[in-house]
Amino acid sequence: MTTSSSVTLASASKSRSRWRTGSPSRTATAAIKQSTMLRTVWPVVGPIPWSAALVRSGAMDIPASDDGLTVLGQKVQHPIDHLECFDAPAHVSTVRLTTHEVMSICPVTGQPDISSLVIDYQPDRSCIESKSLKLYVWSFRDRHLFCEALAAEIAEEVVRAADPHAVTVTLTQQPRGGIVIEATAARRKGA
Repeated sequence: MTTSSSVTLASASKSRSRWRTGSPSRTATAAIKQSTMLRTVWPVVGPIPWSAALVRSGAMDIPASDDGLTVLGQKVQHPIDHLECFDAPAHVSTVRLTTHEVMSICPVTGQPDISSLVIDYQPDRSCIESKSLKLYVWSFRDRHLFCEALAAEIAEEVVRAADPHAVTVTLTQQPRGGIVIEATAARRKGA
């Protein structure tokens, strides 16, 4: 019985002579691809880096999260209704998070609104974890909200989750009917 690796090696050695002459064949290309696949760790979805392969094999441990992060490092395939934070590093004065993929629904027409979001904040003790922001923003795709209300709600959630010294949320809605809407919600600690 011939194993697939011996067939691959035999095909690759036969095709090497063709490569030297400058006319690679489909067999040679297939053999190289197959031998490359044999050296790569292939899960269900495709190749993974060697460090992830070590983690999956148990050769490398990932420390458990003691800081309350529930989505980072996890396979989460649904929107969430909150932001998660981690301890802010020393001497970080301003953080800016930007995305052009905010979707919501117009409460009057029912048409989709596509917006860009910029969050500028001055962290106190916590910083916003970006994966939780992505999943949080995803939660607005089926909600009927005006642009102004959406900016205010996101600013409130940033204040609730991270308690920054100051936050400015700017939401720019893409033009519909030739009009661009830009809503800014700003909050300061103690104000």
